[in-house]
Amino acid sequence: MKILLSILFFFVPACVLQSQVLKSIHVEEHDKYRYQDKPISKSQSKYKIDLRNTLNSNKLDKKFVGFHAYWAGEKYLNYRYDLLSDLIYFGFEIDSQDGSIANSRDFLNHPISDLCFSSNTKLHVAIILFGSDQIKSFLADDIKISNFRQQLHYYKNQKHFDGINIDFETLPAESSTDFVSFITQLKSEFPNTIISIDIPAVDWNSAYNFDELNDLCDFFFLMGYDYYWSGSENAGPVSPLFGAGLNIDNSIVRYQNKGIDKHKIVLGLPWYGRSWEVEDSSYQSKVIGKSAAYSYDYIMDLGLSSHYDMTYSSNQIVFKDADAYNEIWFDDSLAFSSKIQYSITNNLLGSGVWALHYQSIQSKLWTAIENIYVNVSVNDETQEKFEPINIEYYDVLGNEIINVEMYSNTLFFRVEIDSQNRRRVKGIYKN
Repeated sequence: MKILLSILFFFVPACVLQSQVLKSIHVEEHDKYRYQDKPISKSQSKYKIDLRNTLNSNKLDKKFVGFHAYWAGEKYLNYRYDLLSDLIYFGFEIDSQDGSIANSRDFLNHPISDLCFSSNTKLHVAIILFGSDQIKSFLADDIKISNFRQQLHYYKNQKHFDGINIDFETLPAESSTDFVSFITQLKSEFPNTIISIDIPAVDWNSAYNFDELNDLCDFFFLMGYDYYWSGSENAGPVSPLFGAGLNIDNSIVRYQNKGIDKHKIVLGLPWYGRSWEVEDSSYQSKVIGKSAAYSYDYIMDLGLSSHYDMTYSSNQIVFKDADAYNEIWFDDSLAFSSKIQYSITNNLLGSGVWALHYQSIQSKLWTAIENIYVNVSVNDETQEKFEPINIEYYDVLGNEIINVEMYSNTLFFRVEIDSQNRRRVKGIYKN
């Protein structure tokens, strides 16, 4: 296994090796919107909530965890709470100077807690602190930590929440022991509260002591995205399931080798894509200009045809805008379904998304969750028959997928035949 990982590491693209200084989508979006809170004004809302989504008590066998970002405005009204086992309110900012909660993003007044309660969706608050120096300073100071805990107790007494999610990026190796101590104190002071930690696709700093954290945490939210990011040298999949270089599958393997309990992993997936200005129309072309993250809604509204890449289980769009080529990578409902199914077949705790408001007009990704978590029996998968390669495929909504290639000894589609003799994809499985 060590030899295999060494080989994998040798072939990691340079763009991924820069992950030590990577600015995650959490940090990127937080920096963009931190001074642009969107007030909640029901009278001006263009979003209409479907009460069926909140009056059903969800009883999902697997966790499905979604982040609600504070800048989402009233898009929270379009979330499918009946399909959400857990919602993480992003977030409470720690002031590293004194340990206080600098901003709770109007948590105490936000009606999202009522929607969670009515649907039996667990509500978590994300505790955010970004930057190695800031994290190190906070974790090393008992007074700062005491100030934080006192304020968190205040919020807990004012409004109920079920969980505390820790999003510290990037945790330095020298703070590993202090981090365990901090989580231990949280577990002790909030004994009936779900404790979760967000972890990057790769723990470059070897900062997480899973031998101790496994017993302290209820789950780890693995950020299965940012494999290609704003600083990448070439365009590529934000969230590759398999393929050359680092990908979700070998991220799971790496973390297992570090001692993580995989049954506590929630696989985080992107409801956003990324666009790069590139050199030409070649596959994964060299980046020559700006990059930006775009929501699933925005990318779908472009109306551009995409190529489904079986190697990565992701979608690619290449188009020319004025004199510049642009390359977009994102996940459609088929790509998203394949990764949810991966989490099921690999016995992870569940899956989740960053971030929920990126799909508020479209509904295909919610439908994909429903098809897998509600309508498809996981226990029957070994009894399913697999179709041969070189056939026409349809996604879970019946939309035809053109030019799909398949690695016959690596992946299989599970399909069913409908009344019109169309094959519908129900999931992807690793052989």
